[in-house]
This record gives sequence, C-alpha cells and structure tokens, in this order.
Amino acid sequence: MSTTEKLRLGPVPKTKSVKMTIACPVSLKAGLDRYAALHAQTHGEQSMPRS
Repeated sequence: MSTTEKLRLGPVPKTKSVKMTIACPVSLKAGLDRYAALHAQTHGEQSMPRS
C-alpha cells in the first residue's frame, strides 16, 4: 500500500530589491568573466557580459 502526502507551501513573502554598485579590482572582474564563460559552456547557457 502506497501513501502520498501533498506538500503545501504558504504564500511567498514580498521582498524589495535594492540596486547596488561596487568597485572591484580589474583582476577580480576578469576572473568573474572567465567563470561566467566556463559556467555557460558547462551548462549550455549564454552568458551576458557586463561592464
């Protein structure tokens, strides 16, 4: 005999977004761009370059 239970979730709380700008070293930006490209290649997703 198999029993199944239904998973019930409550309402998703509303959240506010905040736009932030940070400064980082050029080497970190280059590393993040390489990571994004590798992630896109691995998972078959197109990455969007950001400046």
